[in-house]
Amino acid sequence: WSTSKMNDFFLAGEDDEKKGYTMCHEMGHGFGLSHSDENYHNRNRGDCMDYTSRPKGNLLPGRYNHEILSRIYGTIPSKRRRGLEESVPDDIVNKYFETEQEMMLQCNDTECITDIGDGYQVKAHALLVGRD
Repeated sequence: WSTSKMNDFFLAGEDDEKKGYTMCHEMGHGFGLSHSDENYHNRNRGDCMDYTSRPKGNLLPGRYNHEILSRIYGTIPSKRRRGLEESVPDDIVNKYFETEQEMMLQCNDTECITDIGDGYQVKAHALLVGRD
């Protein structure tokens, strides 16, 4: 279980870019990402898991971290293709999107799994984001 909160005390004097970078960074940890670089003084890597004192170019997770997240959680099937070898039937894709919405309303655990047929499952991971 992971909770990301904006700490207004430490970020009160910072601009929106610094706050956005910090939230992206902390939420990245919540999803299982580690730091892509821990040197504040080298060139920015272009992702929010990079330590930086210049956040403007590091406001999003970046391609590298999207690849890591895909390895951890898998990918959402596209409308036409699941992978290079296998086409996903339209009815399965439609069930996926319907089930995903239902699960977001009903899922109380940190992970919910629902079978949607033909060997496909929808897995949902709950992430609570709050501001106190």
